[in-house]
Amino acid sequence: MRILITIYVFLMCLSSQPALAQDCTSPNADHGVIIYNADYAVWNGCTQRGWIGLNAMVCPEGDGNSDPCSFEGSCSTPSPGTECADGSFYIGDSPEDSAPVFMTAAAHETSIRWDENPPCYRCGSGDTGATSILDGRANVEALRAYGGDNATAGNLDGFAAAKYCDNLTGVHGHDDWYLPAGGPNGSSSEINLIWLMVQAEGIIDGLGSNSNWYWTSSERSNNDARLQRFSDGNQNFYTKLNPTLVRCVRR
Repeated sequence: MRILITIYVFLMCLSSQPALAQDCTSPNADHGVIIYNADYAVWNGCTQRGWIGLNAMVCPEGDGNSDPCSFEGSCSTPSPGTECADGSFYIGDSPEDSAPVFMTAAAHETSIRWDENPPCYRCGSGDTGATSILDGRANVEALRAYGGDNATAGNLDGFAAAKYCDNLTGVHGHDDWYLPAGGPNGSSSEINLIWLMVQAEGIIDGLGSNSNWYWTSSERSNNDARLQRFSDGNQNFYTKLNPTLVRCVRR
């Protein structure tokens, strides 16, 4: 009884105006009423601003409880860094189209050249079109269409890092993985979502725990492509022939 009285006084203090009938709807209730929502295991209190939760909500089965990344139901909108039911990670919303972006787990990380082996040193001599900092899918399709030097139009031969992600079949139950886009230092690029996640949440699946660099699908020149590290968010570029880590994404 003492707890309920304390909560009632708290609810009354939330409003500076006298209580009015039917301050809350669905269900209808007067200011100061407390009810228990068994579906979500939460106590709700009626204020003149409507219903408010008085304790943490518990998700019922079928409302995101089985997959926190389903974006279906009130309990299934994840925050960046959330591990999904399929083992991938939600990293944020795309700067290109605001679609949710997911990242592979560390088990599918690899170290690889940006260019294919044998060396395709001048693959992409500035006219591949793989220059978007927001849309890695567009970059990959530009590389796929490119034909020149040791690259063959219609596939990703000659572009090892992009090809690695493109060849991930059935990983976390999906086949649409690609190499994320990157940009110059300080840019809000696609791969920078990982840095924003680490900055906000701390080390996620090993990312942010060291100064390793990660390739992007964005070409800077015929010799260099863009990359980023997640210990400090630095974005830079590097010679394509050097093996560097890759994390693939999908949206």
